[in-house]
Amino acid sequence: MEFTTKFKVLIIGIVIFLTTFLIAFFINKYVLQGKASGTDIAIVIAPETSTFEGTKEVNLVLQAPSGTKISAFNLGFKTTGSISVRDSRDPKVMSSTGEDTSVFTPLVKSKERIAYGSLKGDSDLPQEVVIPIVLGCDGVGGGTFTIDTTPPSQAVGTVSGAEFTFGTVRPGNYTCSKADGGGSTLPVGIGAHFSPATATIATGQSSTTNFIIDGFITGQKVSSFDVTLQSLPNAQLTVSQTSLSPDGSCQLAVNTWDPSAGTLRLVGICKNTTLLDSVLLPVTIKVPSTLTGASKIQISKLEVVGPQAPTGYTASKGEFSYSTTGGTGGPPAGGGNTHIILTLRLQGIQAKPKSVSSLAFRIGLTNKTMDAPVYQNGTFTTDDKRLFHGNVGFNVPSGGGYCILIKGPMHLQKKICDAGATETFPGTYKSDKGQITLNSGDNTFDFSKVYMMSCDLPAQDGICNAYDMSLIRNFLGHSEADALKAADINGDGVVNGTDWALAIASLSIKLDD
Repeated sequence: MEFTTKFKVLIIGIVIFLTTFLIAFFINKYVLQGKASGTDIAIVIAPETSTFEGTKEVNLVLQAPSGTKISAFNLGFKTTGSISVRDSRDPKVMSSTGEDTSVFTPLVKSKERIAYGSLKGDSDLPQEVVIPIVLGCDGVGGGTFTIDTTPPSQAVGTVSGAEFTFGTVRPGNYTCSKADGGGSTLPVGIGAHFSPATATIATGQSSTTNFIIDGFITGQKVSSFDVTLQSLPNAQLTVSQTSLSPDGSCQLAVNTWDPSAGTLRLVGICKNTTLLDSVLLPVTIKVPSTLTGASKIQISKLEVVGPQAPTGYTASKGEFSYSTTGGTGGPPAGGGNTHIILTLRLQGIQAKPKSVSSLAFRIGLTNKTMDAPVYQNGTFTTDDKRLFHGNVGFNVPSGGGYCILIKGPMHLQKKICDAGATETFPGTYKSDKGQITLNSGDNTFDFSKVYMMSCDLPAQDGICNAYDMSLIRNFLGHSEADALKAADINGDGVVNGTDWALAIASLSIKLDD
């Protein structure tokens, strides 16, 4: 009897061990890795051959390997001879009830490239997607249509960001018996920015920068705008200008500074038939005598409307960065009586970032005795293990009950209250009970077992929402410095479908801790 009991215990132990091992293997292999392991996504063009005149609709079919799903794709087109791309239709997903074109949201749509992403959960993602492509005849003769499988083209699996590789694509071969005269142009977006974009300001003094909305093409006008500028609560922003047009028909209807939130809201409205070609408003910032280090003015809200865009133009957002000199306030990063030395892991960083070697983080401390958290900014550098290391300093009492707040440049704020914090799946760690003890001097914490989840992109507003997804969409396929700074979440040197998928993974978390 004793032998039987021991044998049962042994068997149960082995089962528990194997189950734990398989779960860990699954998470490591399929959730935390950046590539779908050895999996090619199949691309089929149908029909593969045809003779037509004018235009012809063909189907571009994406087929993921068995057991996998498609959450986003970015595909460039290649044509030769008399063939060119005229248009593309929304991707179709086949279901038991018929065709569904609502699964994917367009990110980029042009005659050279299309990109789509899905906001659906893993269980609702498709294994196969059909994209109708309209080909046109530029002249009489033969030509081909195929997919450019070189970067930035890519296909992404589930929301953890696994990226498929491309297999061989057989091009479509077509013959044009008659040319058409098709073709279309795409709308051009606008931009909101500051000029100058940087400054050094003595504490207790003021500086002025111009807030500008421009970049319109001929014929595009502004009839109204609603802008919120985010500053620090004690770094006041003011705009003294009220008229936006020479005849006074366009005015600032709202010009409100909220000191508790550190925001300046500006609403401009044009009356009668007057419209604006651009917007320029001088913004003055007054730096308090207690402020030291580097800070920013960011655009947390931007809505620009005109006759050509009654629901709003698509606009990029810049920021104003400034550093202060001569202050007597709190210590800079690394100063103070209490040093916080951190090791951090960021969601989606599967290799040492190409575009940056260091990132700016905001680190905060809070406990039950504090009226509000205290924050310091610090620069964290990456290593070959894809971890980030840095330190900040605080003047706080020694003792227990602390939680540490961590905010990355493209990330939701994470509140960690345990010195040995860990999680079984990215984004699941939660705690409100302060268990961290701080001593005077160095305090070292390895938080690499908790992922800093992405999505709250510049200008950060503490939430993962449609604005962040739109920012990725606007920069998709771009590798310029502004694009990388705004939306290259995984630091691979290009804004692509992986960044989109990583942001989707944080939609369920949504808010800063």
